[in-house]
Amino acid sequence: MPPETTGQKSGEDTPNKDALVTIAIPAYNSEKYLAPALQSCLDQTWPNIEVVISDDQSKDRTVEIIKAFMAKSDKISYITQEKNLGISANVNAAVRLGHGKFVIILDHDDILPPHHVERMLKHFTSKDIALVHCNAMRIDGDGNEIKMVGDDAEKIRRTKDPLRALCFNNFIQSCGMMFRRSAFDAIGGWDPSFHLDGEWDSYIRYAEKFKFAYAADTFGYYRVHETNITRALQKKEKIFDLDDNRARCRARAMQSANLNPFDAALVHLKVWRKNLRRWMRHGRRPPRNMKPEDYKRVLVVKLGAFGDFINAFAVFAAIRKHHPQAEITLLTTAPFAGFAEKSGWFDKVWQVRRWLWNEPAAWLGFAREMRVRDFELVYDIQRNDRMKILRLLSPARAAAAWVGGGKRKDPYVLKTSLPPGALDTTDTDAFPVPETPWLDADISKYNLKTPFVLLVPGAAPQHPGKRWPVAHYAALAGRLARSGFTPVVLGAGAETERAAELQKLEPAVVNLCGQTDFFELAALARKAAGAIGNDTGPMHLTAAVGCPTLVLFSGFSDPDVSAPRGSSVATLRGIPIENLSPDAVWNKFQSFTKQKQAV
Repeated sequence: MPPETTGQKSGEDTPNKDALVTIAIPAYNSEKYLAPALQSCLDQTWPNIEVVISDDQSKDRTVEIIKAFMAKSDKISYITQEKNLGISANVNAAVRLGHGKFVIILDHDDILPPHHVERMLKHFTSKDIALVHCNAMRIDGDGNEIKMVGDDAEKIRRTKDPLRALCFNNFIQSCGMMFRRSAFDAIGGWDPSFHLDGEWDSYIRYAEKFKFAYAADTFGYYRVHETNITRALQKKEKIFDLDDNRARCRARAMQSANLNPFDAALVHLKVWRKNLRRWMRHGRRPPRNMKPEDYKRVLVVKLGAFGDFINAFAVFAAIRKHHPQAEITLLTTAPFAGFAEKSGWFDKVWQVRRWLWNEPAAWLGFAREMRVRDFELVYDIQRNDRMKILRLLSPARAAAAWVGGGKRKDPYVLKTSLPPGALDTTDTDAFPVPETPWLDADISKYNLKTPFVLLVPGAAPQHPGKRWPVAHYAALAGRLARSGFTPVVLGAGAETERAAELQKLEPAVVNLCGQTDFFELAALARKAAGAIGNDTGPMHLTAAVGCPTLVLFSGFSDPDVSAPRGSSVATLRGIPIENLSPDAVWNKFQSFTKQKQAV
């Protein structure tokens, strides 16, 4: 079956066997993937090609790689721009370096199959055909195939009336697309005012003057990786430039296509639906020139749990520093309100209880309260499905710009939602652990003999597998007592039986289980020689105030993910946890505390 094409087939002005094809590569900091792209150009079965590269002031080894390929082939040439031009202007510069009658613009990280140029040229069956496009296969950073981008039959249908199709979206894959140089000159190249979506604008201007064809017998390899996403988002406000650029493209296409009222309404409906989905994901869009100090009412969401809340101290402090003049409110639950009020990071604390899924009245009450409080920016540090529902329930007139809103394992979602002037809280471990002088209390009433070591033998009731055996704690407490330390047991009221059993096994233990609040626990940790306990919330608090903290992990949690933050933390893991012997824990504690003292 012959390849599918559209457009007239008069046979005029078709490429001959000597036609020169220019492969133009606009490059910027391209060292990671440029070599495979260049090699794919040199591997083309069409003999008469030239590869021209416009380097837009790269700061890496891009030019070095280009020169290495130039030493192997005289088909490659390049120029380094005197200043950074930006994407669209650099595309124009790359195309104008070449002399070929037909041109492919190849991103520095994409790849062409060996037969690509030869097959694309066959579809220029008429002088009226200015542009031939094809499908694209997504590949990952290692070159593994992911999936084909689109459906050939649908692309053929749209190519019959490209101007109308371009009113809805950009259906043309730029990877491997070929055009006539004369047509490029006729439209004036890419519009430099487009930082993103410049290709969509150029396709509309091609479609106003010329016909298109589709090649179903070849495709390009479009590489999807972190770098080609973040490059477009180096300036965070560019994610919002997309809206403006796409609105400009649709407006021009609709005007040129002279759509009937029904089709025009379909375009507007499609845009409305996309904007609605975008609002539901990202909230209200602030102005692109928004600065941190321009936000007046900021909400931070962190409901719990205890360890996660303590680990979020660094993010809380960073948000306060980023928005020093804003009125910052913390949305949290009752156990953590005291922390928030004393920390100095928040101006107000909004307490809620953890609603159940079957309490619609509570969810709707939250939506009403969001409308009343009218926040301009929300930092979602909780990042779970519950918060997604709360976000969706916020009415449009109460919708703030949201930071976060994706799961921790989905950094791309988090980054692309970042509003202008907001702090990127994607990596919560990137912020320094703050000083917490406010975490203190008077503990003289306990009259503890120093030095003392805190023992935290509890864990959440739903995680019994995280608990190191009481008998092991008793043996460890005995070693501590014989070495001159007072073993002090801490925990919530639910752990009183466990603490009493420990004290019965080792009478040297001082049992304060159920007697201390969070601030007293922090004050005890400040004066303690160390703390040893299971993977549970209080261990995060001891670490937060600088107490040498040894956390015992089981197979139910990963220390790389769940361990407290800070340089005063060490971990031991046993699977199951009872395999950790008291001797092993004692030896680790001794070596760790000696190391801390040496520092």
